[in-house]
Amino acid sequence: MGRQHSLAYGWVRYLVVILSLPSSSSSSRRREKDPDYKDALSKSIIFFEGQRSGKLPSNQTICWRSDSGLSHGYPEHVDLVGGYYDAGDNIKFGLPMAFTTTMLAWSVLEFFGRKKMVMHEERLMVHEAVRWATNYLLKASAHLPQALYVQVADHKCWVRPEDMEMGMKMEAATPSTVYKVTPSDP
Repeated sequence: MGRQHSLAYGWVRYLVVILSLPSSSSSSRRREKDPDYKDALSKSIIFFEGQRSGKLPSNQTICWRSDSGLSHGYPEHVDLVGGYYDAGDNIKFGLPMAFTTTMLAWSVLEFFGRKKMVMHEERLMVHEAVRWATNYLLKASAHLPQALYVQVADHKCWVRPEDMEMGMKMEAATPSTVYKVTPSDP
């Protein structure tokens, strides 16, 4: 459980790294005095798109990603397609995803009116990122109070998300493991 707990913070670690990358459009002098929140938001939107799971929309801007995890939830006979992967091992952790999505939504609410830092296109992309996660989270919680699905997959599949099905066939693995919390198994 300790390993799962530490991996649950993968989103936060990756966002910190991405948000700390220097931007070619801002000088080091500006970064020292005034953080470039607009640049940080733009990079986080790119990160979210790169971590998408499921049937990707036609307006996906990251062209090297394609559909993945289309059978998530199959072992439990539930639809858990969608959401975001936590890190490079193609796991979806529901509670960290909910936290990260909440922080993304609050960042737009907090800074949009006050600093006018978000352009209209970026705001639409943030809405789509939040919608992508909430659609998944609604699926994961659709069986409450009997079950809350909190994790999809484990550390057995270290391939690109697009190659998960093929990787699983090569390793003769079973479909992605689904973890849930129930009243009798909290």
